[in-house]
Amino acid sequence: MSSRPSYGRLRTELTEVSGGAMLRRQAQYLVAEHVKSVDWVAQMRAADVRASSDLREWSPEWAVTRSRAISAAAAGDLDPLSRFIQHGLGTETAVKANLAYWAYWVGEIPEQWTSDAEMLTDGQPWSGELLLNSLLGGLENAPYRDLCAHALNALIPYRRGLDRPDLRKRVLDVIDRVTDTHEFARDSLRKLDQLSYALRSSHV
Repeated sequence: MSSRPSYGRLRTELTEVSGGAMLRRQAQYLVAEHVKSVDWVAQMRAADVRASSDLREWSPEWAVTRSRAISAAAAGDLDPLSRFIQHGLGTETAVKANLAYWAYWVGEIPEQWTSDAEMLTDGQPWSGELLLNSLLGGLENAPYRDLCAHALNALIPYRRGLDRPDLRKRVLDVIDRVTDTHEFARDSLRKLDQLSYALRSSHV
């Protein structure tokens, strides 16, 4: 399955909210892979100026930087993504926020969010299966596959219901395939190796 977010989700929110930061960033994300949109995305990034902040702690700037990094990766610039992974996923809060934000945009969380801060809300009911599909597809096809690797490493321990024989085999098959056919940053490969080892060794 594609790692793109739910178009139904985006269409619904576009009819209800105009000009919000969440939608502006999501629009950049959706069109960033289209060649004719590269200039527009660059202009939107330049216009969306915010004060820099310390990504080691979650803040609204954290969410902005995450979306910029993904759209930059889609346009061929991997440096912002590398910096976000290095500095923006160093705490449990940030890792959980990354999962929740991704789960929301792939349609796992039915309630509509009104602000980025809702990605910090504990106890939101989502199974993780749609997100798992998105991340596995992203490992194979997305320019931001390094972020997919880090998210996948965190997802299965966080959503233990995903540790099933059928899904475990699928995850291991994808990891084996992508590590043979795609390039990953060293830390991303380490995350995939850790997950592969954990899934194999816990069921021998």
